Amino acid sequence: MPETSLIIRTLNEDKYLKDLLTSIHSQTYKNFEIINVDSGSTDETLNIANRFNCKSIHINPEDFTFGYALNYGIKHSTGELACIVSAHTKPESKDWLMELVSAFNDNKKNSKIAMSYGRQIGGENSNFSENMDFNNLFEGEELKKSSPDYFCNNANSMIRKDLWNDHPFNESLSGLEDIEWSKYWMDKGYKIIYKPNASILHFHNENADQIRTRFWREAIASRSIGILPFYKIIYEIPNQILLLFRDIIYFYKNNGSGRVKDIFTYRFNKLFGTLKSLINKKFDIKSYRENYNSLSYKVVEYEKQNSAVEKTYYLDSISPNEVLIKISYVGICETDFEVLKGKLDFYKSGWAKYPIVPGHEFSGKIKRVGAKVNNLNEGDNVVGQCILSCNKCEMCFSNRETACSERKEVGVLNHNGAYSEYVILPSRFVHKIPNNLSLISASSIEPLAVVLKGLNRINIGDQTISDKESVLVVGSGPIGHLAARILHNWGHDVT
Repeated sequence: MPETSLIIRTLNEDKYLKDLLTSIHSQTYKNFEIINVDSGSTDETLNIANRFNCKSIHINPEDFTFGYALNYGIKHSTGELACIVSAHTKPESKDWLMELVSAFNDNKKNSKIAMSYGRQIGGENSNFSENMDFNNLFEGEELKKSSPDYFCNNANSMIRKDLWNDHPFNESLSGLEDIEWSKYWMDKGYKIIYKPNASILHFHNENADQIRTRFWREAIASRSIGILPFYKIIYEIPNQILLLFRDIIYFYKNNGSGRVKDIFTYRFNKLFGTLKSLINKKFDIKSYRENYNSLSYKVVEYEKQNSAVEKTYYLDSISPNEVLIKISYVGICETDFEVLKGKLDFYKSGWAKYPIVPGHEFSGKIKRVGAKVNNLNEGDNVVGQCILSCNKCEMCFSNRETACSERKEVGVLNHNGAYSEYVILPSRFVHKIPNNLSLISASSIEPLAVVLKGLNRINIGDQTISDKESVLVVGSGPIGHLAARILHNWGHDVT
């Protein structure tokens, strides 16, 4: 097993990735693996990563947060140390990685060093003002830093995985997940080492909107962490003005590359983005550590055709758009028996595969919510949809999600269901129910939805808004029973 795992987050990074990986493979320190966390690249990024023997893992673009991408990569790593490096960087020397590793002594788990980070230098096309900021933030002297000097940077850093296990990166932050992590451990007495000889070139070619958005995100994150009080935001007005004049003087004095106009663009948009954070909500962040702690739970699993067994599963962490539901009640459907016997075409064709946990008519309570979920809260009583469509194909765009060729079906088609203590679902398929509706009644909402869809297809509705009909319901199972009850409630004559 390698000592160090390099984590690289990518989205269409083919312009820089080849040079970065070439430099990594030429390092004097060789005891590493490379994990590429990709969030939907459509260029040559993945092909380049494959050529350099990277382990590429994928997250959905809609799930991306800076913290989640890092957590996902570190979770799939094997090293004792996790080196985080931006895809649009390049180490300046062959000893870069060795320098970062050298901050940790041999007895890592008893060390009080939590993180090391290295120097950053702007590339030849970087904004002159950003290069000046780099020079101020990353000086030439090695430092051992303690609270409250929390600054570090995840474009070029290394952390201990055992500490990450106890406190993963916060996935709800809009940036500065590295500083939140360093603050957590420095407040507990740990140190962070700055290694100036672990230097990288950092290539930022941002336009005005991108500069403004970056500093807006970071200011919101700083306020959420509690390191950017109101007076410091206001102080940025005179500070950026002074830095503007300093940059112009140094630009002419040192025959700087680029245009003076770019200095104005950078300083104005940095200031504007920071001030814009004043009109945005300061988030009360919470630890997502519990999302990474294993939880054992019982399920009934169809391990193969005609074989149902009780098993112990271990809960996986949830992604930013998912929720964890503790199951209260689950209905037993004829479909569950068809799945067990392998009678469904899904199983005959090989589209669906065993093992699977059945159960698609269920109710429960939310126990955890992902970092991006804002429509549900812990403790909500909920039900979940059965069909999980991709939301990307032609069928989904034309509101025919049931015909989605990429769909999964809870407890039926390649997604474990509710004959279980817990279920994880994307939040868009989960619905809060009124507090006065019992959870045992709510477990019948899924078959009720089937009935309502059928009645809608034959244009029968509430008798107060449609003509009274005489209706024959054939079949007295749950679907027929519910159909009769609804039609009677709507004022129709039912046989």
